[in-house]
This record gives sequence, C-alpha cells and structure tokens, in this order.
Amino acid sequence: GRNIDKEMRDKAMKDGKPYVDHEGGCTIQPTAGFVIKTKDETGQKVFVNMVSHEMVDPPEEKHMPDTDQPAVRIPLSLGEIREDFDKKGDPCQVVDVIWNPKAVKKATKEPLYKQGLVELAFEYVKQKYEKTLDLQYSVPRMKYKGKTIQYQRVRAKKDPKIEQLDSKILTEEEQKEIQERSYSKVKEHETVVKQKKPDWKLF
Repeated sequence: GRNIDKEMRDKAMKDGKPYVDHEGGCTIQPTAGFVIKTKDETGQKVFVNMVSHEMVDPPEEKHMPDTDQPAVRIPLSLGEIREDFDKKGDPCQVVDVIWNPKAVKKATKEPLYKQGLVELAFEYVKQKYEKTLDLQYSVPRMKYKGKTIQYQRVRAKKDPKIEQLDSKILTEEEQKEIQERSYSKVKEHETVVKQKKPDWKLF
C-alpha cells in the first residue's frame, strides 16, 4: 500500500515552508496543544484536539461600529470527524481544531480564555456537522488523542487567512455570526475576571 502519510509529509513542506498546491491549498501538520473530552447529544464520547499552526491567523481585536465593546475574531480551521477508540476500547469520535499558536498558548494559561475557545470550537462543530457537544467537558492529561497528529489541508490565502477546503465550508456570514455570538461570551468572561482583581490604588 502507498505510504500516504509519507506522501503527505513530503507534500507538506518545501524549503521548510508549507507547500502551497495549485489550488491554493496547503497541507499542514499542526502541533499538539490540549484535548477536550466530551460527548454529543447521543451520548457518544467525543475528543476535540486543540492543536496549533502558524498558518492560522492570530486572534485580532477590532472595534465594532455602534458599540464600545471590542470584538475579537479568532480564526480556526476545523478538521474532519474520525472514528477512534478510547482507553477502554469503546468507540469514540475525534476532531481536530487548528488555532494560531498564540491562541493555544493563551488558553493554557487562562482558564476563561480556554473556555471561550472550547465554546467557539463547539459552535463550529455544531454548524458544520450538526453535532451538539456537551459543555460539561473535561480536559484529560494528554496533548493529543490519536497516534500521530493528523495532517489537515487548509487554504493558503494571500494574507494567509485560513478556510477549510471541503464541501462543508461555513459561509463568511455564518462564521461572523458564530464569532460574534461566542466572542461576546469570552468578553463577558474577561470582564468578570477583571472585576475579581483587587483594585489597588497607586500613589
């Protein structure tokens, strides 16, 4: 049988940079980050691998017109859902979500930011696969669920903004909606956190 993995690996890099093919897509192998363990509405166990790669843009803050709240856009790329088995050998499903390394790094330090990323990832899974994931999740002590980190094909845009290359691409509108919905949540979390800090006065 062909060694698909090796072919993908050879295709993924060219002169140490991600190789962009004629369709403007590039195959990348993200870096392990952390894992979210949850279940869907049928009770099926689902692992969400939160991985990172430079090809995905870092989070950006923008001021929204008509409001004094800054809005944050957090780009991500959602992979295919695949079947796997948990430690006990029971079937489970696994999906990889690629973020910019800055987002994953911040999430590992700030629990509420992590919560925001998880909610955002779950929203995307819901839109794309019509699968509702339970927000009562746990964070197992593992960096990645799966033997090797899956390659994922993302679109290299000129600047390079990332979009999934498959038939289930969410429209810009849907993405914007999800981002705005979830991001107001993260903002609320952040506000709450800020309020908890002691109010030192410096003289």
